[in-house]
Amino acid sequence: MGTGGEKANSEQKEKPPFDPKAWRARLDALGAEDFLPEGLPDEPPVEPDASISFD
Repeated sequence: MGTGGEKANSEQKEKPPFDPKAWRARLDALGAEDFLPEGLPDEPPVEPDASISFD
């Protein structure tokens, strides 16, 4: 008697193409329009950590 893992689903499930407008509308519906209304903050670039070396 098998464990049930012998059968494989050979049918490929079609994934609908990504719809950025629908994604954005969903974010807005969840309240994302208030997230960073002025855009990304001006932050200086992070200085590299001198204690990390890949040599």
